[in-house]
Amino acid sequence: MKEIEYKFLINQLPKQIFDEKTQKIEIKQYYFQKNEIIFYLKKLNLSNEQIEKFESVRIRVENYKNRNKYILNAKSAGGMVRDEYEIIISKTQYENFLKKTIIGEIYKTRYKIKHKSFVFEFDEYKGKLKGLLTCEIEVKNTEKYYFDIIRALNEHFKLKTKDITNNQKYKNINLGKEIIYENN
Repeated sequence: MKEIEYKFLINQLPKQIFDEKTQKIEIKQYYFQKNEIIFYLKKLNLSNEQIEKFESVRIRVENYKNRNKYILNAKSAGGMVRDEYEIIISKTQYENFLKKTIIGEIYKTRYKIKHKSFVFEFDEYKGKLKGLLTCEIEVKNTEKYYFDIIRALNEHFKLKTKDITNNQKYKNINLGKEIIYENN
């Protein structure tokens, strides 16, 4: 499946995160060497050629309303448009993954806010990335929505932004490996 996503640095979290409609999700992401978990990737019914293109393989734990969801995710290299595959896994499978070599990790709180036809995902990073604030927005078309998103971020959410969609140092796998970001 194709993922088309914009990513922005933001100067602060919007006041809308306090609205009752906002989903607040605590996220832990662990990144792995794909050769250590190739068996699990084959469960996604992918070819060796597809698996070879993956840049990142991660396990994500999402805690929403005190319930955990465990997700195995693999993404290809790229900027705005990438191949992405994921499946829900069990807590036992998740615990087995944690016995593998972890090459990076991220902790963040995600605030999902619907505005017009978009879902804005505001991320507040924790731990070694504390202070980093980003916003991700998935779209269906690579060009069509850009100015609507910028307008919403600036006018509706009242934020200053910097587009980091194609900046590799802001990919979560790279952020998880080391601290390479700049405050907005």
